[in-house]
This record gives sequence, C-alpha cells and structure tokens, in this order.
Amino acid sequence: MDFDQYDVSVKHILGGLFETTSNSWHGYNICIPESKFYYIEGGEIIVQTDQETIVGKPGDLILIPEKTTHSFFLSQSQYAKKYWCHFTLRSKGEDFFARFD
Repeated sequence: MDFDQYDVSVKHILGGLFETTSNSWHGYNICIPESKFYYIEGGEIIVQTDQETIVGKPGDLILIPEKTTHSFFLSQSQYAKKYWCHFTLRSKGEDFFARFD
C-alpha cells in the first residue's frame, strides 16, 4: 500500500506510564489542542464526553480526538495503571479524526 497518497503526519507531544490509587487524578471539562489516548493496564478509569461515558478496563484503548471536551477520573476501584500519549495526527494538514465526526 502506498501511504504517501494520504499525506499523513504524526507528532508525539507528551506521554508515559501513569499509576495511581489517588482520586486526585481527575479533570473536568478539559479541552486540549491535541489528541490523546489511554491504554489501560490495570484498574479502571472513566472518560466522559457530551456523547458518551466510557469505562476503561485492562486491555482497552481510549482515544480522545483533539479539541474534544471531556472529563476523566478513577472509577470506584480507586486504582489505575495506564499508558498515555498526547499527539497530533494530520492528513493533508487537517485533523485526521475530524473525518469521523
């Protein structure tokens, strides 16, 4: 497959592994200029947007497109271990995920 025709670019902004048992990990009505994902390794997290509530469990990958207003916090398990990454993904200069709205 010839990927050059899609003119895709990815830029890693920030990322890492995060583990917590503290309910101080949360954010409400957050809107950031880049996309992000969480890959859940252990525990549970909740991500809410205007359209849905996602309960992330081990093995889940949660994608939050750029400029999506969302909230995130621990579930009642009060434990989470996740990989996370903030990034931009562009196709022909536009946000790649915008085509899926």
